[in-house]
Amino acid sequence: MCESVKRVRSKSVTSSDVDSYLDRAKEQNGGSFADVHVEEVKSLGRIVPVFLTIIPYWTIYVQMSSVYFLQGERMLLTIGGFMIPVSSLNLFNIIIILILIPLMDRLVYPCLANLGLNFTQLRRIGFGMILASLSVVAAAIVEVCRKQDLRTNGGIPQDISGTVYNSSSISVFAQIPQFTLIGASEVFTSITGLEFAYSQSPPSMQGVVMGMFLLTTGLGSYLGSLLVVIVNAASHDDPWLPDEINDGYVERFFILLAVLMILDFIVFVILAWRYKYVEREEVLQVLQLDTSHKKPQETENSVQSQTQQAGEIGRASCRERV
Repeated sequence: MCESVKRVRSKSVTSSDVDSYLDRAKEQNGGSFADVHVEEVKSLGRIVPVFLTIIPYWTIYVQMSSVYFLQGERMLLTIGGFMIPVSSLNLFNIIIILILIPLMDRLVYPCLANLGLNFTQLRRIGFGMILASLSVVAAAIVEVCRKQDLRTNGGIPQDISGTVYNSSSISVFAQIPQFTLIGASEVFTSITGLEFAYSQSPPSMQGVVMGMFLLTTGLGSYLGSLLVVIVNAASHDDPWLPDEINDGYVERFFILLAVLMILDFIVFVILAWRYKYVEREEVLQVLQLDTSHKKPQETENSVQSQTQQAGEIGRASCRERV
């Protein structure tokens, strides 16, 4: 929990309470900044590490619109003479999101709460990470089966927009599990991540903190590109990800992503285990430190509004993705 909450709980702050170099900037310690503002900056030190562990999740997520499509182009796309657009598999990602959002929000989460099971925000984010790792594992299994089929039965020439690919006879619908799993992971990690960013950040820095969370999306994409460069450089003589993936080892790349996600998940679990949530009552007390000129009811209404907006922002963001 941010240090400002600890100050509220203790009800006593002395000039000797200097546990960070930032504390020297407090007015009570001879600095130039209000105590509550310094505490709000310090609280970022507890939130940002959680955000950093979400970056590898986005690295896996962007595979849905890159390597997954490359894999799909080399699978059987025709059914009864009709060619299915390879990007249409993304529909299963959208469908699972539309199903899970109301199901989890209106049924599963309330039922778990009634049973006394606290499925906290960080637990939801971690569960989404597990689903993401399962998605690339499923993709690796499909890739192994696809290449085995090519070796056994030979390829099927498949013309896609004027480009002929040597495709497997395995239907592209074999990719449904990996698209569904990555879509389900978004419901838990992406939406809940936005709620966590909004509800756990200092009131005056909520916009900044949510922007930092959204920044992890771009950083995850860059990390994915960097991994491709590193992997191909390390396997220069026999690259994992050549221009023609039939000649590479995409399944190894998928397994690498799964392993990195598992290692990252372990770090995330440690951070989540040590993290202490900012409770609503504590946020109210902290707000009163910086809004003493306001009436108590105004501060209470501010907290209620922020709590409601946290969930709305997360769900709105996912609707925009869909």
